[in-house]
Formats: sequence, C-alpha cells, structure tokens
Amino acid sequence: MSSPQDRPTFRALVTGANSGLGFAICARLADEFLATRPSSHHLYLIPTTRSASKASDAVARLKSRIAKSHGEPAASRITIEPLLLDLTSLLSIQRASRELLGRIPRLDAAVLNAGIGGWIGIDWGAVAKQLVSDPLGIVTRPAFKKTAVGWTTKPQLPADAPSSLGEQEPALGEVFCANTFGHYMLAHYVSPLLAGGHGVAPGRVIWVSTLEAHAHTFVPDTDFQGVANYWSYESSKRLADLLVLTSDLKATEPWVDSYFVDTDPSHPKRPSSSRTQKAENIDEPASSRSSTARPRMLIAHPGICKTSIMPVPAFIIIFYHLALYLARFLGSQWHTCTPYSAATAPVWLALADDTAIDGAEGGRKGKWGSAANRWGSERVSRTDVDGWDVGGRPGAGGESSLAFTTLGTECWRRMEELRVEWERRLQGLMV
Repeated sequence: MSSPQDRPTFRALVTGANSGLGFAICARLADEFLATRPSSHHLYLIPTTRSASKASDAVARLKSRIAKSHGEPAASRITIEPLLLDLTSLLSIQRASRELLGRIPRLDAAVLNAGIGGWIGIDWGAVAKQLVSDPLGIVTRPAFKKTAVGWTTKPQLPADAPSSLGEQEPALGEVFCANTFGHYMLAHYVSPLLAGGHGVAPGRVIWVSTLEAHAHTFVPDTDFQGVANYWSYESSKRLADLLVLTSDLKATEPWVDSYFVDTDPSHPKRPSSSRTQKAENIDEPASSRSSTARPRMLIAHPGICKTSIMPVPAFIIIFYHLALYLARFLGSQWHTCTPYSAATAPVWLALADDTAIDGAEGGRKGKWGSAANRWGSERVSRTDVDGWDVGGRPGAGGESSLAFTTLGTECWRRMEELRVEWERRLQGLMV
C-alpha cells in the first residue's frame, strides 16, 4: 500500500478550529472529502488554535469523530496536524506562516474562519423592545448586542524592541486584527503555497463573513478599523466582503498583485496610485491574470447558528436554539441552526470543482451562504450584498455597483499600505 506521502493529497487550513463553526468546518471537510474523493486520495487537515491544549483537544475530538463515523480504514486517509496561531499577534502570524512554509509543499484551501465578536453582553431593554416590534428579528437581526468600544490589541512589538520606523507603535483594533487584518497577513505570507501554475490550479482563500455585514456598519473615512463604533464585528466582515468581491477587478489588480507577489517582508513593494484604472473601467474583470497563478479569493457566510461567539447567558441558550429552529420552520433559509449545517458553504467553496463555482458565479464573484429549508435540507445560496448583489442575483448595477467597486479599491490600497507599514515596523523581529 502506498504511504500518505505518495498519494494525491488535498491540504486545507482552517483557522479557529477548536470549537463552534471552525471545528464543524473541519468535521464537514473530512466527511465530504471521504464521500466524494477517490479512496486513493488523502486529506491533510491543519486546524489552527491559540494554545497547545486546545489543539490537542480539537485533534482528539476530530479523530474520534472521523473514526466513529467512517471507520478506521477511511480515517487512515486523513492526517490532522494542528498549527498554533494567534491572529491578534502579527509576530505569531509570521511564526505560524514560516512553520507552514517549511512543513508542506502546497496548500489547496485556507478557510479564514477565526474571529471575535467584540460583544460584552445583552441590552435586555432592547430585547424587550425588539420582541414587541420585530420578534423574528430577535434571531435574525438582533438589535440588542452590547459592543465594546475602543478595544485594541496588546502591543505588537516586544517591550525591548525599538520600532524600525523610529516612532511610537500605533494601536491596532482588536476585532479588526482578529477578524480581518490578521487573516489578511496570514494569507499573504502563505500565498506561495496557494499559487498555481505549471498545470496546477491555484489554491483558494475562503473568507468567512456574516449576514450582518451591512454598508452602514463600515465607516472607512473616520474609523477604518471599527474601533470607535458599535459594529466592530460587522465592520470587519464588511471589509472582508469588499476585499474579496473586488479582488478580480481591473481597479484592484495592482494592489492584489502586490499582495500576492510581494511575500518577502524585507522587500516591501506597492503600486503607485497612478496605476489605478480609469473610472469607466473599474468594474471590469482583471485582464491577463497574473491572476491565473495567484490564489482564488472567495467568501462565504454560515447563516445563523448557535455558537459561543455571542455571550448569551447559559439559562437562555436552549430557548435561543429553539427560536432558531422556529425561524427556519417559518421560512427563513438562513437559519442553519447548527455549526455543522453552517459549514455547508465554506466546505463547498473548498472542495467544489472550479467549473462548478464558475458556473454558479456567472462571471461575477458572489457571497455564498449556508442555507436550509424548513426541514433542514442543506444547500448553498448566493447572498445579497449591499451595493453588489440584489435579490441573490449577480450585479447591483448603476451608481451603487460603481460606489462598491470604488470603495473596494480604496480598501485594497489602505490594507496594502497597512501591511507594508507593519512589515517594516516588525522587520528583523521574526524568530
């Protein structure tokens, strides 16, 4: 029998995999891989956690579940090797990326799931008000979450390490860093493992967003990192939507190419602003594709399910879960209810053929949500995005689409400038 090293191997990274949606994505990846790929194929799964104890626990539970569900012969087709990663620490991201680059020759999918909500409790007065005015919204559009304002990460530089830029270290928004900027840096560093070419299709960078990433939650002019507003979580996810959905357009091509090509922190490059496309062309797909070799960026959301990201008191969790099922029975396709069902869209984007995704997207990137009918039958559904998609159909058209593309281009520029700035600041500190 051939060893796992000799078999065709699909390698997938899943961040935040010790519980909730991240663990469910790993479990579903294993299930669907075993059900759809030839028995000669092997899955190499890399769940990330912030501590060794969480990693050991997650791996043990995944192995037990796979063996119980599929039997030992099938379980032998899956290798699980965790990676320690703290997405609020840029040095941790650099160390983890370097370890991964030395561990594997290729990465087929990176599912960027980990994150924090930034919520500190529930406004019970708002709960009572919404229960009267919008009862279904309690479990669909909750207006009662108390959000922390002003959260920033711990200092990124060691206390005894002077900044290479000779300035005081600026603050980084904690939710922004954990949900968006940390993942942005991670995907940048591991992009050589995801690159295509020489007959090999590029790997996929799959961002996990939310249904609540509405336009009003993101205020880039005054609060790009979402530190000072009450929608820090939703703001970080709206930024991810903007980055992914505009990543194949001419307007963003210089910045996206810089992001995927410039992987050496010691030689930062960025395109000049003069390379931005003229307004009449900015909504067109990118041309030649240096894009055929660079990783493919995709975005999904889990619908609405019960996880621990929202600090709901234990005594009402069971009622909240029942309310999710009731909402689904009343016709809401987005109430996936369980993390395993919520993992449908991210796993589909990881494992589906390129032709299947191309056909579904119809030439224009979409945001793909995990959905279910009232009886729990799961599917993937294209999702409305303010300024981009309307009614689940590609293309908002007109000024709205142009504004989205313009804002997406500006977000790419600012994220690339922020990346280069931090790489210069941390230069020589990676150990």
